Amino acid sequence: MVVSEAKPYSKTGGLADVTGALPEAFSKFGHSVILVVPRYREVRGVGRPKSWMKLMFGQREVVVGLAEVVHGQRVVLEYAIGLKNLPSFVHAHGWQTGLVSVLLWTCYPFCSVLSQMPSVFTIHNLAYEGPFPLDMMEVLGHDPSLFSIDGLEF
Repeated sequence: MVVSEAKPYSKTGGLADVTGALPEAFSKFGHSVILVVPRYREVRGVGRPKSWMKLMFGQREVVVGLAEVVHGQRVVLEYAIGLKNLPSFVHAHGWQTGLVSVLLWTCYPFCSVLSQMPSVFTIHNLAYEGPFPLDMMEVLGHDPSLFSIDGLEF
């Protein structure tokens, strides 16, 4: 499971309660769950990256570069490649982790380990969609044609 927050590691809302409880609930049915949660830190430095987003952690605002967010999601997939027991599927929770599924089918289609791995993307709150403009597709390294009603637009 790839999540932006999970209790007790980090919590800003109800998502952390749900994602923190799911691994234990799944284990009662015999499933083994690997929970991948970012290790948050304050971003330091002068100015903001060219492409950035504001993330709120409780009452604290942190500015994070978009490249940092994308890199973090790639790291999740690289981590999965190195596991002795490959997960049955990837379950991403919330817009902050939505690119994991996209990266699976755009950047790893020829990877023998990941090419057949299914993914699930759960939206927990439609009020937090994580919208971004078309020009971000280039920053993400994706073909702008993916930004359509049949792709990543909605």
